Amino acid sequence: MHLPFEPHELSTELVDTGAARAAESLAELVGCYVHLDVCEIYRLPVDELPKLIVDQATILQSFKGKVCGKAMLLFPTANSRAMAALLAGYPAARDIALFEQASVLSEVGNIVLNGVLSSVARLIDDQLYYEGPCFYLDGQLQERLAAKLPTQAEAIQLLAADLSLQIRSREIRGTLLLAFYQETIAPVAKEYSTA
Repeated sequence: MHLPFEPHELSTELVDTGAARAAESLAELVGCYVHLDVCEIYRLPVDELPKLIVDQATILQSFKGKVCGKAMLLFPTANSRAMAALLAGYPAARDIALFEQASVLSEVGNIVLNGVLSSVARLIDDQLYYEGPCFYLDGQLQERLAAKLPTQAEAIQLLAADLSLQIRSREIRGTLLLAFYQETIAPVAKEYSTA
């Protein structure tokens, strides 16, 4: 069974409201203009996930409601430190400590992922509850997901989107991933098909 909405519907909702709200919140946090662009959302085969999360700094946030799953924001490891330093106001990436990088990127992830998940909640007309974000570097996420995500491809559905964060005349590219547990999608999809 598929999601109760099409990827393009979520893309439209994000472009119209979710990304704009997240950019406003980030701008308040860093004290300057921020632009967040989320490209078209597409379905991603589950077997592509391990390749996508290699060499990435990742913010992972679990969500629960009518639908449950994991939301992830990924940035190339090489760029994540520079982005964290930029957001924290450091002149160079080498000046930011790892714990500060984790803190800054977790807050960015919290803001962006909450905007995304709010858009999902509006589409399914439900409230979603989020856990706090967790920060992972490189192989840490692969180990964590191996223990947390179902192993059968049919047990989850993945949506992905490329995103661009523009701040202080710099552009940082990343990836947004939403992993929905199939067991929670089926009842919601059935509810929407009869409505």
